[in-house]
Amino acid sequence: ISKKYIREKFQKVEQRFYLPREYEDCQKRSLKLKMKIMKQKRVSSKPNNQLKKILYQPIIKLN
Repeated sequence: ISKKYIREKFQKVEQRFYLPREYEDCQKRSLKLKMKIMKQKRVSSKPNNQLKKILYQPIIKLN
């Protein structure tokens, strides 16, 4: 998974939040998640599923 791909995905996720506090929360959380992804040197055989799981965590937690 390229860094650019991850960045675009996270931006899409972040754009879904318009309440300032929630948005800030989400940005902080997504940044932590981004770091986690970057640290994972080996990507599972199903990178998309893994990425989706990680990407939609913030949304599930906020709603």
